[in-house]
Amino acid sequence: MVPWLSAYRGQRLVVPQPLEGWTWPGAATRSLRELAEEAVGAIRQMAEGDLPRAGLPSNPWAIAGYVLGGLFAIQLLIGLFALLVSSLFG
Repeated sequence: MVPWLSAYRGQRLVVPQPLEGWTWPGAATRSLRELAEEAVGAIRQMAEGDLPRAGLPSNPWAIAGYVLGGLFAIQLLIGLFALLVSSLFG
């Protein structure tokens, strides 16, 4: 480890950059700009005293769950709107 870094006792942020011979399990390959934007957001959250949030899920089942949950929420809103309209004009 770098000597000046080992002496530092504050929070550290690790950014998974693609390096030859290294594999980051669970980390999707992103551009350097996306990594920088995510690091800036994490630093801002840490400065505000919060724990950094994880990025978007890379699991396809989690994404499918979000899509299905959104569709279900839209269906509920349409049903509530129809109930409201029918009670006003029915």
